[in-house]
This record gives sequence, structure tokens and C-alpha cells, in this order.
Amino acid sequence: QVIWERASRALRHTRKHRLLRARFSTGLSAGAMLTAAFAFVVGTGIGAFNAETLRPCLADTLHISKQKAAPAAKRFAETARSKTGEFSGVILAKTNEMAAKAKNKIDEVRQSRA
Repeated sequence: QVIWERASRALRHTRKHRLLRARFSTGLSAGAMLTAAFAFVVGTGIGAFNAETLRPCLADTLHISKQKAAPAAKRFAETARSKTGEFSGVILAKTNEMAAKAKNKIDEVRQSRA
């Protein structure tokens, strides 16, 4: 056990261990970066090769998303508008109430100092 502790302490201070620790602390390694670059190049090549086939599919997807998003955005805007109208009176009343309380407290403090 003593030998193992000494060996592990010696291993911690080696150059290789420091490099491994640095690599894992950043989370990225050279292999991962090369893999990501390779995947980007291959994906771009496949997309360029199939551009004629993919264009109608992407155009339909864009058209459908615009068609479905517009009514949802309109419903959201209407709901937000109704809720703000509903709560604006309550918020205004609470704000005025708190301002009056603060004014009273300030007046009390000023009178106690005088």
C-alpha cells in the first residue's frame, strides 16, 4: 500500500498526467475537434450534393412553420394583452398603496427627528 501511494504521487507529477488533466479540464481534445471538423465537412458535402432534392422539402417546412406559427403568435398576443389589461388596475392600486405607506413612513421619520 505504501508503494502504491508513492507510485501514484510520482505519477501525479509527470508531464503526461498534467497534460491529461489539462485536456479533461477544458473538456475538448484534439480528436474531438478533428471529429467535429470532419463531420462539418461531410455534412456540407452531402447537403451540397443533395441540394436539389432538399430544397423543396426545406421550402415546405418553412411554409408550414410560418403558417402554423402565425395563429399561435396571435393567440399569445391576445392572451398577453388581456392579462395585462386585467392586472394593470391591480398593479396600479398596489403601487399607489405602497407609495402612500412609504410617504407616511417618511413623514413619521421626519417628525421624530424634528
